Amino acid sequence: MFEKYDALVCLDFEFRHDDGEPAPQEVACCVAHDLQSDKRWRLTGEECRRLKNAPYPTGPNALFICWNAVAELSCHAALSWKLPAHVLDLMVCHRAITNGFGVKTNLVAGLNHYGLKHLAANEKEELRALAMQGGPYSMSEMQALLEYCETDVIALAELLPKMAPLILTLPNGLPSCLMWGRYMKAVMEMQATGIPLDNSMYQLLHSRWPDALAALTANAHDQYGVFPDGGFNFNAFENLIQRLGIPWERTKGGRLNTQLDYWKRQGKMYPRIKTLANVMRTRSQNRELRLTVGSDGRNRTWLSPFVSKTSRNAPSTNRFVMNCPGWMRGLVTPPPGRALIVSDYTAEEPWIMGVLAGDDSILGAYADEGDFYLNVAHRMNLCERGATKATHADLRSNVKILTLAASYGMGKQSAATLMGVGEGEAESLMRKFRKSHRRYFEWIKAELNATWVRGSTHTRFGWPINVPPEPNERSFMNFPLQAHGADILRIVCCELTERGYNVCFPLHDSVGVEVPLGRENDAVIQIESIMIEAAGYLGTQVPIRVESKILRPGGRYLDSPSAQAEWDSVMAQLGHSSTATFGRTHY
Repeated sequence: MFEKYDALVCLDFEFRHDDGEPAPQEVACCVAHDLQSDKRWRLTGEECRRLKNAPYPTGPNALFICWNAVAELSCHAALSWKLPAHVLDLMVCHRAITNGFGVKTNLVAGLNHYGLKHLAANEKEELRALAMQGGPYSMSEMQALLEYCETDVIALAELLPKMAPLILTLPNGLPSCLMWGRYMKAVMEMQATGIPLDNSMYQLLHSRWPDALAALTANAHDQYGVFPDGGFNFNAFENLIQRLGIPWERTKGGRLNTQLDYWKRQGKMYPRIKTLANVMRTRSQNRELRLTVGSDGRNRTWLSPFVSKTSRNAPSTNRFVMNCPGWMRGLVTPPPGRALIVSDYTAEEPWIMGVLAGDDSILGAYADEGDFYLNVAHRMNLCERGATKATHADLRSNVKILTLAASYGMGKQSAATLMGVGEGEAESLMRKFRKSHRRYFEWIKAELNATWVRGSTHTRFGWPINVPPEPNERSFMNFPLQAHGADILRIVCCELTERGYNVCFPLHDSVGVEVPLGRENDAVIQIESIMIEAAGYLGTQVPIRVESKILRPGGRYLDSPSAQAEWDSVMAQLGHSSTATFGRTHY
């Protein structure tokens, strides 16, 4: 499998990297071992800094082998060493091999999984803390760090022959693993770029965070009446959802479900409580403002690539501003002389449904001019051609719900509640949708049956998932859409970073890219072209659509009326004038 490589370099660094900063402030040491030549390198941080480039091979005939490559790649960047041409990240490979079984992915757990032991498992945290405190180090401390660093390299050398046969059994074998390693280089670049914030506003929010929470809570109480004394009142909330006709899960003990993921989902499904859901998330996730912001005023945190079963990134919900409630994105603004482009795939999931299933009805609606969901409605004989969001907003919303229902097997009761219609009408609409898109439903049924028989499934690009003992059928219905979306976005991020673009963040089916002010219009054309080409690798004659928004200095990333209103209420509490562009709705 590795015959084409002249060098197989297992390596590890110890370093200090403060939260929010673009690169490690100090490389403590480095140890590497070329398994082909048996050559070894042990370098202190000072010895590393004296070198203009890595002492071990990094060119096209070498394979860079590590566990969580972003750490080692960031040390290369900090030392101004050239990045390796090819990366094999055994952590990501392990994640792919065991995906679906809930197996831990840290190095010690990985070694245990393959029947190996870490030579310094008991000292790992102590020595990591020593590296993180920074130098200068005594001779004995440096010796301890080098020996500890070498234990990770020894572990990699032992893991490789254990994992190599399993890598060959992955859907696309080593090529998929190298693509995932390529993405880890993009992750390092994106984390180093970071998300530009209004730093003075961030500092103000940080110093007066309790006032901000109080303003959001008071505003939510005015709308919903569920915070009578500043605290959440379950009885008032139960009365609210009964009045609005919104179904709500309960715990085994009979209490209303208040888990944050459930709040987020309900807020998306029921727009009338979206503001309340955002406030509940803000209060729970952000009792303190915990965004990790560097000395340059940029938000940076671990993007957690490949953590989810679908291989999507899963960054922190309180350290990564784009995962925080929408109003907090008002902190995002490009610095002077720069513009922020946010390019987003349009109706990506239904497009993927059509491509994977070869459903000409879905793809035809996507290819037609106008709004995809209203095109579907027209094909179902629910409206005339030429209907718009303005003239048929409720119908468009219902068709969007029908599409969502198809993607993960939503039942008629849930669909009826979401659409605000009776179960009989919901069942009739779902039947029409199925009839109009018979090919998709035949495909997903066959795909699920094959998955249960094989015990696994995978994307066309090679990301796999195993079937656990008690599989969730809805999760497996939705896996092809989410996982292929993740595959496509990885290609986009690789292409953009490799072409020199400053990608600030990837987010679900979009990217944020920072460019020099004055070049943003040309950049939009290039970015959208890259995104369309990346999706096209899935194989279809119907190109995907991309929409872009440009944020210039002074603008804020507030992309919904509710986010704008919440931002305005906080600004008013903090004494900053900010005119809301949308009125408030009371329930």
